[in-house]
Amino acid sequence: MEVRMDDNHKKSTLDRVRDIANTIRLDDNGTPVLRIEVRYYDGGHLFIRGRDPDGSVVSPIACNDLAEAIVLTGDIVRRGRGPARKLLAK
Repeated sequence: MEVRMDDNHKKSTLDRVRDIANTIRLDDNGTPVLRIEVRYYDGGHLFIRGRDPDGSVVSPIACNDLAEAIVLTGDIVRRGRGPARKLLAK
């Protein structure tokens, strides 16, 4: 299976982390929710993916190993706190 990155390959990892963090939304109970996936592909390829409310993939991030995926996921969650506060303030 071939793994393909999106057409925005010039984005930095930080840009991609911010893109995924900005997908945070409120659920039916008014709780901020951030949908993050870690995908494992053939050959040991790891990708972190966020999803828009419509379900489309946002800025996948390629990772060298699980440790990198965990660190980047933590950064995504940390950066999602700002958008979450804005949503709760509305």
